[in-house]
Amino acid sequence: MADNITIKDGAAADVTMRSTNTSGIIQVPMSIPTNTAGNAAAFGSGANGVTVPRVALATDSPGVTTLGQTVAAGSLPVVEASDYVPLGGYSIFRSLDLDETEEAVKATAGQLYKLRITNNATSARYVKFYNDTTANVVVGTTVPVDTIVMPPAAAAGTPTVLTESYGPAGVAYSVAITAAATTGLADNDTGAPAANDIVITAFYK
Repeated sequence: MADNITIKDGAAADVTMRSTNTSGIIQVPMSIPTNTAGNAAAFGSGANGVTVPRVALATDSPGVTTLGQTVAAGSLPVVEASDYVPLGGYSIFRSLDLDETEEAVKATAGQLYKLRITNNATSARYVKFYNDTTANVVVGTTVPVDTIVMPPAAAAGTPTVLTESYGPAGVAYSVAITAAATTGLADNDTGAPAANDIVITAFYK
């Protein structure tokens, strides 16, 4: 078969039949539209005189309007929760003698991210957190939002240490973060731990 046979198709653009030798004997025709003025906008030129159709790729992001644009205009960077660190780092509250008298971890609303609690007593102690200010919290009357049971020390001088992490989201306190410790579990307990029984460090924002 002769190469480059042009076929007339009425008012449509001409079609060129380009053949290829597939076995050394038989040539198989391939229909490839020519890049004429009538379809120049629809097709682009390829190598060796072969025209290649242009492909328009759709995007599911309406903000991406330019070929090669990787970020929609005006978009903000994405931060995964696992990568979150509060700007400026955490603030720290520390008490060497947390007892039945309430103490302010933070006097206003905030997030509690991490705790380290040490129990030096040879009996259990109970650390209680309240979502209110020290002015409004009355240990034994105000109901805590969280109670942490601290197991007893194995012996004098061998304390139990608990580290509690609340992850990147933290725990939200909408009013304030207040803490206290008692010798009993009940919400209405007011038992007083001995001096330095409970040592606490709180990381908050």
